[in-house]
Amino acid sequence: VVYSKEKIKKSPEKYIELMKIELDRGNLKMVGVLGRHLTELKPYNFEIKAIYSIYYASINEIEKAELEIKKSEDISGKNKYSLCAEAMIFQAKKMNKEAFLVCHKAVAMDEEFSYSRNVLGTIYFDMKQYEKAAESFKKAIELFPDFSLGHTNLGYAYLYSGNNENAVIYFNKAIALNPYAYNARNGLAIVYGKTGKPSLALKELQTIQKNKPEFLADGLERIGTLQLVTGMYDDAFKTGLEMEKKGVPGAYLILAKSCLLKNDTEKALNYIKMIDEKSASASYLKGISMMAEGRFEEAL
Repeated sequence: VVYSKEKIKKSPEKYIELMKIELDRGNLKMVGVLGRHLTELKPYNFEIKAIYSIYYASINEIEKAELEIKKSEDISGKNKYSLCAEAMIFQAKKMNKEAFLVCHKAVAMDEEFSYSRNVLGTIYFDMKQYEKAAESFKKAIELFPDFSLGHTNLGYAYLYSGNNENAVIYFNKAIALNPYAYNARNGLAIVYGKTGKPSLALKELQTIQKNKPEFLADGLERIGTLQLVTGMYDDAFKTGLEMEKKGVPGAYLILAKSCLLKNDTEKALNYIKMIDEKSASASYLKGISMMAEGRFEEAL
């Protein structure tokens, strides 16, 4: 949904409330859309500026985030939104101790504010305290059950603490709330890859690649690798060609492996020659190819 400035102008108070709901939902893209218009229409509303600062912090536009906080605090002093944004800015600057203290103030100011619980969880996560991170994310989704981002983050907290079963549950909940939760789909792909379910991992990665290929820089390489694992050698070869066309690193490795697995050693050797000669994988594959041709001394 795209909200025009003219539409918002007719009933700005309604859209201020919507902006808060979208923040609770974790829909920061919409928070940004609404914030852009509302900061112009309501330049002296401190809450709008503080929430808009959260949006800027979420996309790592730290200078803009700091500017919006300053405007907010000049008008009214600190509020739960500005504290939350401030914590995110400290976190972006790798100042986790400061972020932790400020975020606790935001939580204390309003214990029913789901987004501050989510930020606190991400700070714990960055500090590798995954169990405490899970507790914070759990509280966030208890406060706002439709918080897709909170479910995704809880999935990662469980993933990194080794609880794969719960990770799958919460990644799936995130996707049920938002089919475009590509970070949750990536989390599922990681879990399925770890737990010996390559076909399911492949399905999630292909969904991401089809709908938002820019989301994963290594998406094609991971897809090609999983296609090899699942015996889809022709598909892996096509993926390798697509990687080659786009200049994606690892293309020749995928192409070489798919040719070897199809017993086309001559073609495989041609691709192996194009792999970085410093690569251990290239040396390994050359050896395998030579063995297949009976050139055992050279392979050795």
